[in-house]
Amino acid sequence: DVYKRQTPSFRKNLVAQWLLKVQEKGFNLSEFSLVDAMGDPMDTLTWQIAGLPTDETSTENAIMVMNANPPRRWPLLIDPQGQGVKWLTNMQKRQDNFKVVKMSDKGYLRTIEMAIEQGKTVLLADVGETLDPALEPLLNRQIYSHDGGDAQLQMSRVLNYRSSFRFFIATKMANPHYLPDVSTKVTLVNFTVTMDGLENQMLGEVVSIEKRELEEENNRITKSVSDGQKSLKEMEENILKRLKNVQGNILDDDELISTLKQTQTDAAIISKNQVEASKKIEGIRKVREVFRGVARRSSLLYFVLADLSLIDPMYQYSLDYFKKLVRLVIQNERIEYNEDNAEEVDAHLSTLIEGITETTYVQICRGLFNKDKTILSLLMCTSIARDAKEVTEAEWQFFIRGPALVSSDIEAKPAELEWASRQQWELIDTISRSVPAFIRFDKDVIGYSGAWDEWSHSDSPHETPLPDTSKPWEKELTAFQKILVMRVFREEKLLFALSNYVRDQMGSRFIEPPPFNLERAHGDSSVNTPIVFILSQGSDPMNLLQSFANLNNKNLQYVSLGQGQGDNAKRLVDTCKKSGDWALLQNCHLSKTFMPELENQVSLLNDPSIHPEFRLWLTSTPAPFFPVFVLQNSIKLTNEAPTGLKANMVRCFNEINEGDYEVFGADDTFPECSKEHAYKKLIYGLCFFHSVVLERKKFGPLGWNVLYEWNDTDFHVSKQWLRLFFEEQANIPWDSLEYIIGQINYGGRVTDDWDRRCLMTMIKD
Repeated sequence: DVYKRQTPSFRKNLVAQWLLKVQEKGFNLSEFSLVDAMGDPMDTLTWQIAGLPTDETSTENAIMVMNANPPRRWPLLIDPQGQGVKWLTNMQKRQDNFKVVKMSDKGYLRTIEMAIEQGKTVLLADVGETLDPALEPLLNRQIYSHDGGDAQLQMSRVLNYRSSFRFFIATKMANPHYLPDVSTKVTLVNFTVTMDGLENQMLGEVVSIEKRELEEENNRITKSVSDGQKSLKEMEENILKRLKNVQGNILDDDELISTLKQTQTDAAIISKNQVEASKKIEGIRKVREVFRGVARRSSLLYFVLADLSLIDPMYQYSLDYFKKLVRLVIQNERIEYNEDNAEEVDAHLSTLIEGITETTYVQICRGLFNKDKTILSLLMCTSIARDAKEVTEAEWQFFIRGPALVSSDIEAKPAELEWASRQQWELIDTISRSVPAFIRFDKDVIGYSGAWDEWSHSDSPHETPLPDTSKPWEKELTAFQKILVMRVFREEKLLFALSNYVRDQMGSRFIEPPPFNLERAHGDSSVNTPIVFILSQGSDPMNLLQSFANLNNKNLQYVSLGQGQGDNAKRLVDTCKKSGDWALLQNCHLSKTFMPELENQVSLLNDPSIHPEFRLWLTSTPAPFFPVFVLQNSIKLTNEAPTGLKANMVRCFNEINEGDYEVFGADDTFPECSKEHAYKKLIYGLCFFHSVVLERKKFGPLGWNVLYEWNDTDFHVSKQWLRLFFEEQANIPWDSLEYIIGQINYGGRVTDDWDRRCLMTMIKD
């Protein structure tokens, strides 16, 4: 049981410990493989053709799932990427007796009961951490019979139980916590995708675009090999059956002799074909391996995205979404190159790898809050470095767990390190013991205390070379190892050091998040791909979205969700799907009870009868109950003010369309200048003022005594007032603009007198 639900590394450790125990008991067993012990090569190949990943862990999972039938417990697949559900569906789709149901479906229990009586197969998908109590008799396998009669099962009524009935359960939750009343009644199988399995899948995706004919031939040959193995097995079973049922002397059975000869001939032909197919597969495999680096990078990036959900529950990305992203990049980067020229091949592969990396960053960044965008850059950079063995596991563990690794019997702080804190000394001792590159680092710091004191107390240690003491640390340490030194001495400078590290390793574009671009997000969306605005405190994209809809000549209809608004929201979506209007459901976080219906509405967006211009827009603050299915199949956007004066200015400029900027003609003038010249100058000044007001917030009390929730609405309203005054006044109304924008629009939020004085001083300047 423990083996089934654990990760590949844990399973290997568990088997290794079990082998040691077996050997201690005197048994000669040096290795064990579940695949070799219980697997069938023909079944494994059939499963892989149906979509099962090719890694050993996935094969082990498939073996356990296919053997989890009464009297054993029914299998529950922990399947966040949908790999297990896809495989089961492909295995059963050729049969009419396979049903997929959800607990949110009306009458799902009746569907299961009918399947039990008819001997069909049922997959209960997308379950949570609790199961319907009505399923208890089925989960407990309470199958009985009276007086030798047919097997029966008591659910909502007495059912005639067919032995051919199969039941599978699946959840998309990555790390569910099942209480014993659930976990003891099912077989938990961890179907989370592995690095090796995903790498092979991505390799197939890459080759299917770059070498489509090659990948098609590979799939065709693989299927022929599988069919050949099935034929051989059927022949073997047929011969054994005939031999078992033969009467009298075998040599007198002419039909049997004839069948044996024909089988021998057919088997020889199939075996010859199998050998030829194996040679072809080997040749194809060598060609496919050229693209292994692209597949590896793609796999690394996906696992970075999968970890983002640990930061915020809204950061959910499906494997299908990521595959679509990779395919798009490869298709856009397709060029003609000489396959026999190694330099051209390497250059093309490098272009693909860089394109996938940068596109992933840009696409994901737009759905993250500012505080998390640096984390994304760092995770991408360190994942690549760890895979290339540029960062060791010991170094990474010290970076993320430093204080947790401190020894309980650490010596007292030496007198030479009077300038260092207790925590600094503990980390000095820990890094000397746990990271090989820092052996005797503690002795060096003690022996050259003055040099390390001077460096650690410098104004910019992240830009100051390390001191040369008993070792030339600046030359010998890698870039990441220098980050560890910064973690030891000046943790408050770690963010700056990490930004420099990412910039040096991957380029400045990975530390400068792309500006908010609603038009590009709309271009990436489709009828069945909703757009979700993840709201921060005080943000409201309504005005921005309304302006964008007007610019595209679209009718935006909206409902603000809350108590009793679920039916109105459902009617709005149904109406817009027919008319081609845009539907906006605001504040989804205020209607928890509507979320199952929202998931159902999104699942229905694949209907081909929906108007092609229809779009579904959603807004919500981070909420753990927001449907994972919706998040994984949507484009996510954050409308948060960016960090940095330049980024804020760029954001303001991007929100000014041509209709807002080209307002006045050459005939519209003030006495001192043209209205067009003055209006554009003041628009620029308003952008600068708004950016400064927002940027000061990050300095805490040094910026504003009270934290005010200024947002884009203040900017847009001020812009409208500016245009209105210019249209109606014969002179530039300086006093009116100062009062309306400074005292009312922005000053209306200000409660501190000194903050108001600072605000008015800035707008006057």
